Amino acid sequence: MKKITYLEIRKFVLRRLLDEHCFGQKQMLLENVAKYAGENQSEAKSVLNKLIVQGLVLAKKKHYGDHVWLNMKRFGEIKEILESTE
Repeated sequence: MKKITYLEIRKFVLRRLLDEHCFGQKQMLLENVAKYAGENQSEAKSVLNKLIVQGLVLAKKKHYGDHVWLNMKRFGEIKEILESTE
C-alpha cells in the first residue's frame, strides 16, 4: 500500500473535520477521525495531536474519549492548508 506523507495526512484530517462540520458546538471523537485513515491510523493520530499543539484543532477530554474540532479563529490558516497543492 502507498505510504502517505505528513502533509497529505494533515490535509486529510482537516478536510475530514470540515466535511463533518466539526466547528463551533459540533465535535468528533479523535478515534473516529483517525479511523477513516485506514491503515494510517497511528500516523493520523500523531498528526492530529500535532495540529492540537499548533492550535489549528481544539480538544477536550471526556471520560469516554477526546473530542476534537476546528479552531475557527484560525480558519484562514486551515483554508490555506486545504487549498495548498503540495
